[in-house]
Amino acid sequence: TYDTLFDVLYQRIVAAARAVPHMRVVLQPSLRDIHHDDVLPQPPYTVGDDAAGDTDELTLGGRIVCVPNPCVLRINELVVGMLSDDVLRHLSGDEV
Repeated sequence: TYDTLFDVLYQRIVAAARAVPHMRVVLQPSLRDIHHDDVLPQPPYTVGDDAAGDTDELTLGGRIVCVPNPCVLRINELVVGMLSDDVLRHLSGDEV
């Protein structure tokens, strides 16, 4: 199923993040994602089972962050707006 495929890929991301201790990972859904809703705004991915208390282990103590689409992300003093759709490609297609 798509949920199983997502879980397998997420475990690969967790393994890669464990290999680099100071790295932080930001996961944002895509409009082309088969695992998530394809309308804006999209909620963030849900990872782990909060009732079982293993969410902290699956996010490596907050080093893996799931954000909605679109979102505003603050990295130190830098504020970045993120959208997983290519707006410039759509605008350039309309102009041509």
